[in-house]
Formats: sequence, C-alpha cells, structure tokens
Amino acid sequence: MRSRTERSRLTLFWGLMLGLSSCLRPATAEICGPSIDIGNDISEFRRLENCTVVEGYLQILLIGDKNNNNINLEFFRSLSFPKLTMVTDYLLLFRVSGLDSLSTLFPNLAVIRGRSLFYNYALVIFEMTSLKDIGLYNLRNITRGAIRIEKNPELCYLDSIDWSLILDAEFNNYIAGNKQSKECSDVCPGIMENNPQCRKTMFNNNYNYRCWNSNYCQKECQEKCLRRACTADGECCHPQCLGSCTVPGSDTACSACVHYYHQGRCVADCPPGTYKFEDWRCISAELCSKVHLPDFNSFIIHGGECMSECPHGYMQTTPNRLDQAGDRHSSLDWYQFHSPWRSTSRHRPKPGQATIKLKGPPAHFCGDEIYDKPLSEAKSRQQSSNTHRPPGIL
Repeated sequence: MRSRTERSRLTLFWGLMLGLSSCLRPATAEICGPSIDIGNDISEFRRLENCTVVEGYLQILLIGDKNNNNINLEFFRSLSFPKLTMVTDYLLLFRVSGLDSLSTLFPNLAVIRGRSLFYNYALVIFEMTSLKDIGLYNLRNITRGAIRIEKNPELCYLDSIDWSLILDAEFNNYIAGNKQSKECSDVCPGIMENNPQCRKTMFNNNYNYRCWNSNYCQKECQEKCLRRACTADGECCHPQCLGSCTVPGSDTACSACVHYYHQGRCVADCPPGTYKFEDWRCISAELCSKVHLPDFNSFIIHGGECMSECPHGYMQTTPNRLDQAGDRHSSLDWYQFHSPWRSTSRHRPKPGQATIKLKGPPAHFCGDEIYDKPLSEAKSRQQSSNTHRPPGIL
C-alpha cells in the first residue's frame, strides 16, 4: 500500500497537471483577471503587462524543455513585472525551465492573500528544475494558507527564510525534496565581507541571518511598528496597509490593504453606496451588475457584498417582483426584495425599507426566503469551501 505521503504527492502532481484554465482576456488594466494562467508558451507572459493586482490566482506552468534550460535562461533574466504587488488567491509555479530566481520576475510582489487556495496552499513551487532561489525579497505577507515547496533539485536559500515573518501559521508548510542544505552555500549579503547586512531571527530552532539570496535580505519591521507593515527603510506604515508602503503613515501609499481598497485609499470598511468585492476592494452596484466570471452569469448584492451566488438559506430575487408595500418594480430598476413571511431577526428589513433604486440593467439581490433546493444540492453547498480544486481532482 502506498503511504499517505505518497498519495498526497501524486494528488498534488496530477492537480498541477490538470489545474489549467483559460484567462478571460490579456491584461490591459492594473487589476487583471479573473485569474491568469501562463503555460506552454513564454509569450503568455504578456498577460501580466501593467498588472498591479492579479484578482484570482496566478499559475505559471509547463514552459520550456527541462533538458535544455539555457533556451529560456537569458529571457527570464530580462523579464520583469515590477508593478505587480498582490495576488488575491494563490501563486503556483510548476515545471518552468530556465527560471532560476523570482527576484527579477516579481521584484515588488508583497502580498498573497490566499482567498482561494490550491489544496490549502497559497504558494506552490513544484518541480522547478532551474530554480536556485525563491528571491521574492519584497514578499511580506501571505494572509491565508500555507506554502508547499517540493522537488526543486537546485533550490537553495530555504533555511535562510523565516516564514513566521510572512505567515501567521507556518506549521502547515511543506518543504521537501529540494537540494540538500549541506550542498548549498547560502551566503547572505555582507557575510563574505565580515559586514552582515541582514538581521538574525530564531526560526525552526535555527538562529541565523535571514535572506532570500546573496543580494537581498529578508525584511523585518521594527518592534515599534508592532504588527503593522513598514517601508523598505523600516518606517511604520499606516494601520490599514498590508505588506509594505512607500510613504510611512499614509493610507494612499500601501502596496496592499489590510481590509479594503477604495479610490486609491485603504479603508477599514466600504463606504455607503459601495460593496465589498473579492474580499479586498469596494465597487459600485453598477459595476457589480457588469461583472462576469466564466462560471457565473451575474453577480448578486447581499449583506453589503457583491458575490457570485446567494449564501445558503437564501435565493436570488428577480426583476418584476413585489416588495413589502406591493409595488411592482420595472426591470430597469434594482431593488432588494425581502419576503415578509420568511424573514429572520438577523436579516429582517426595517419598516418601509427601500434599499436601492438605480436605472440600468437589473442587479440581483438576495432576499430572506429559505433556499429550497433538493437535499443533495443543499448538502453540496454546505460542504463547499474556498479551496480551489481543479476539474477532475478529488
């Protein structure tokens, strides 16, 4: 019988092989997505041009010939996307030949939010035959999920990274099958000149200098910042900043936001008239009505959030329905509908409530009706999670 570890590795392998999906369109705006797949052809990297945020996951897979890495080596050393600062789901790299470090490719990636995960992982680096160091020297925060770094035969500088500075729960990390530590010559900046530039921390019972490679130290904020982010010089960022910032104390200079992004600022909550979207930004009802992802025909506004479908216990209302007062609404208006006979104390509308009325195509709102679906579908909904599983896996 195969051991649990062997089965886990096989599952991950086939998940990587089958976890390809198409991108909606090439990146033409600062917010790119939903999700980006780069596979088989180096020219696919054009999708990342001008991206500041990848909304969804970023997968880079199956590029080049592992027996002839030199073909892509020079290309990757000159390829860079310095504008990219955040990926909202996960970052996955699998069998990309010629890529020896991510330091040039993503020099300013600061945050991987992990809203949806790849088998509970927010960062996956698997069977990267050319990779010598990770090199994500500006990565400061993985908000949710663990890391999996496995079967990278040339990968060093793993013992010099303190993952506790990036993740809150690093005990779920899986790092195995990489180049053995005794075969690596990990030298942090300044060590050779007897002038160490990096800070020492204790991680995994190892008190050592922390760096991503021989050129870049791992950054750590000063104690006075407490749990807040900081600039490259160690000055404390605004409390709403996540990852890093370019100006200390400013909510308009953050690389990412702790809560939500709205009109150039990081805010604790979305202001009136806007709705939370993808757990990181605020959008208008009009924009919500126009958002289309490959698997959904429309989005729904419920509980102050623009979402793809109603939560369990609710059903989608439709145009030309009656509100509590008995008024019939045109499909040119958007309304929230509350069922007077199935409302609950938690979601019961206030007397005379008429929540939203905007001209244009109808946006759909969840009411307080019980979601009456077959038991099998209800059970399926209850068991669903935010973990991304590619088609055909499990």
